[in-house]
Amino acid sequence: MLIIQEKTIHQLFEEQVERTPDNVALVFEDRLVTYKELNQRANSLAKVLRDKGVKPDEIVGIMVNRSVEMIAGILAILKAGGAYLPIEPEYPEDRIRFILQDSGMDIILTDNNNINRISGINSINVNNKIIYDYSMDNPVNQNTSKDLAYIIYTSGSTGRPKGVMIEHSSVINFVEAVSKRMNFSTNAIVLSSTTYCFDIFVFEVITSLLKGARIVLANEAERRTPRLICELISKHNVNILLTTPSKMRLLVSEDENLPMLNSIDEIMLGGEPFPHDLLKKLKKSLKAKIINGYGPTETTVGVSFKELINDRRISVGRPIDNTKFYLLDKNLELLPIGIPGELYIGGASLARGYLNRPDLTAKSFIESPFNPNEKLYKTGDVARWYSKGEIDLLGRTDSQVKINGYRIELGEIENSILKIPGIQGAVVINKKVLNNKQALCAYLKTDGQVSSGYVREYLSKILPDYMIPSYITFIDEIPLNSNGKVDREKLPDPLLAKSEVAY
Repeated sequence: MLIIQEKTIHQLFEEQVERTPDNVALVFEDRLVTYKELNQRANSLAKVLRDKGVKPDEIVGIMVNRSVEMIAGILAILKAGGAYLPIEPEYPEDRIRFILQDSGMDIILTDNNNINRISGINSINVNNKIIYDYSMDNPVNQNTSKDLAYIIYTSGSTGRPKGVMIEHSSVINFVEAVSKRMNFSTNAIVLSSTTYCFDIFVFEVITSLLKGARIVLANEAERRTPRLICELISKHNVNILLTTPSKMRLLVSEDENLPMLNSIDEIMLGGEPFPHDLLKKLKKSLKAKIINGYGPTETTVGVSFKELINDRRISVGRPIDNTKFYLLDKNLELLPIGIPGELYIGGASLARGYLNRPDLTAKSFIESPFNPNEKLYKTGDVARWYSKGEIDLLGRTDSQVKINGYRIELGEIENSILKIPGIQGAVVINKKVLNNKQALCAYLKTDGQVSSGYVREYLSKILPDYMIPSYITFIDEIPLNSNGKVDREKLPDPLLAKSEVAY
């Protein structure tokens, strides 16, 4: 008999279906879908994909609006043997086109709203009722746990997004480890409000489906509106909430929202630093257990979690099962407690690497100096050991930032801006502005013929909305330090300078 870590995501889901076929797996608007019904829909669509030749490690795209069919489609891709690659319909057309071409996918699942945007690739419309009339039996599994499960594209410092390849075994290791820290079970009701292009979605959906929980899937309007999210939580008695600190702050910013959050027993916040003032607010206003999570996309959703008992110190805790942390200096030597260094991660959580980027994979996933049979992921995060065997995060070694949970390479934005005719220099930083809110601020040297409106219009065609700077400041010269590098400390405050602000 296979041990859990040797099974695939869809095998474990099918086992859960056998245990709780009539339990509700998914709530979306006015639809309630049981585990059996969800499994049957996924099986029928998987048959369609198999007939089109989908096999292990084959990439199948999915670009659909939030719906029951979105969840069934992801399961169907896995059951067919492929790896799913989510594409947000709201992405600019240039970014969508890049992902389609870079991934080399031949098949994509789409829907009535998006099918006309796809050309040159075999498209399957998940709203077509015919595809759910095929065999509803579980297809014979053709995967091993080392096959690809999904690929998520993240921001790239060179201006080229990169696809992170995650295997089934890494997802299952995460699910089993996090289930020991949080109450994912048949009694759990989990809100899913995150885009499927962000790996908290895997936390929300895959963990829930493998452990028998009920998922309340927010629609597009609900997930973008704090008041509607709170009403959804209250209506369905959601007791597990997984989100970012920025989104959590929006939910608790209005006092009238707080009573609607009383059903929540556990809150996990991750994707960006956890502010002390938010923790104090949550401790004062809610009775829920509050957990801080940490993990780059390259290490499968999350690799450490810490329940925050008090608000005096915020740690990300210890690594999960089968995962190792190393704090190293520039010579890859181990550092003692209290000395800052770069965090490297090893073990079962690591991604396979970057799709079609062997050079970048080799640079980021290095051979361990302590075990020649192990790879370590170079996170770029600066951290230090705490005396209890936990780590504190201190910052970054590069220009990567996290805003509203999105991982953003400032270099990608700068390189995109420099393509605009008339732009002679560009620096992008993240900065705390009004109400201590993090915002992207761009400082541009131009020929005097470029407007902020044109810059935003240009960027909107190639970058997602969350990567377009909120503040654009035109400056005469980009300040440099004695080493000839940009002196970010001398850049003017966008609130005091004549900055163009996007509202």
